[in-house]
Amino acid sequence: YPIPKWRYTRTDVTKPFKFKLQKVLEYRTQLEDQAKMALAKAQMEFQAQVELVEGIKAEQARHEQSLADREHMSSGEIYLFRVYKERLRVDLYRAEKKQQELAQVVSKCRQAVINAAKERKLMEKFKTNQAQKYFKEQQAKEQDQFDEMATLRYEPKSF
Repeated sequence: YPIPKWRYTRTDVTKPFKFKLQKVLEYRTQLEDQAKMALAKAQMEFQAQVELVEGIKAEQARHEQSLADREHMSSGEIYLFRVYKERLRVDLYRAEKKQQELAQVVSKCRQAVINAAKERKLMEKFKTNQAQKYFKEQQAKEQDQFDEMATLRYEPKSF
């Protein structure tokens, strides 16, 4: 529920609302921002790893194609091709394992952002409720003052 702006600007009777837990709200907002930055960093690392895995797979395909295109090879060349193929396989395994780890990190960061956002929204909702309660109390006090002034100023007509 949005708080009407005119209530902030009234200076006749009411004092402006001051949220006592404003520092806590600012801290929670800061935590959420930090979690978002960590998530962005983790996503960038994950994307870089995905590109690395795709690059290794492309290199494997090129290597297999170059092996198929050659007709006559010496035993030394066959050995080198086999060693290079094995090295690419090991590199791909390690890169995919790292990609899975980074995917878990992204998932944890995403959950941290969700939790931080919930905490911040909870505090903002509390602030809104406190402000509404404060303004209702101020309005009631103001109405009481008006009623009292009206009672004091009222003079019954004398006959």
